[in-house]
Amino acid sequence: MTYTDEKKVRGRGDGRESKGAQASHEVVFGLRYACQAMRQVGGVLPGGEAAAPGAPRGALLPAAPHLVLREGAAALVTIAAVLLLAATTEAPLLAQASTGMSPDPAKAPWFLLGVQELLVHVHPTFGAVIWPALTGLLLVALPALARGEPSSGAWFQSRRGARLVLRSAVAAAVVTAAAVLVDEPLRHRPPLLPLLPAWIRSGLLPLLGAGALVAFVVRLGRRRGGSRLEAIQAAFAFALVGLAVLTLTGLVARGPGMALVAPFTAGELGGTP
Repeated sequence: MTYTDEKKVRGRGDGRESKGAQASHEVVFGLRYACQAMRQVGGVLPGGEAAAPGAPRGALLPAAPHLVLREGAAALVTIAAVLLLAATTEAPLLAQASTGMSPDPAKAPWFLLGVQELLVHVHPTFGAVIWPALTGLLLVALPALARGEPSSGAWFQSRRGARLVLRSAVAAAVVTAAAVLVDEPLRHRPPLLPLLPAWIRSGLLPLLGAGALVAFVVRLGRRRGGSRLEAIQAAFAFALVGLAVLTLTGLVARGPGMALVAPFTAGELGGTP
């Protein structure tokens, strides 16, 4: 659903269920954008999805209460499920922390495991500062990159866009897992380019390689007939799945000394308390 001043969606039509794209945008962009959307979005299909720009306009209904009630019900069900899980499931705690001894491996909280796994492979300055900073800047720039593209409110503009995202996600999973497996023995050996400074060898070069992969995904998406928005979406999926693979690797496949082990054989999951 696009955020325009007079946004409304068609009333009773074909009976299709909403895909919840509006709720997803509210979660991703935070409370500020959610409040703005609530003010600007005019309506939704009761039992249908958002009307595409330029579509014939039928009977219109306001977003509140028709969409808001459904989103509120979904939020309440999610909160209730989390509370029920917390009340009935005992959290697996490690032994009491000791200031004189760190656990091995000392893992970060799960939401930072992707960055910690990245630090295993790249220069600390790049893994802890430059990569996250560039990622944040690109996220901020996403609306500007998609400027001028029509937005229908659905997750994908077309079936072609959905296929591009799916293929990008699969490619990212394969490439990231292969990179982790290849780099594991290499990081214990003398560097391949010993004459280069460490920040270039294990920092700048991997960053340029990752950037080239993302640019290749965008270029390939355009060559396959995707719109600019669909190509950007495919590149975003590529980066997101790559981070997810790194997170899973750090969560289930890192043992003592951050050595790569078989999944789920490293003992307790998660990070240190």
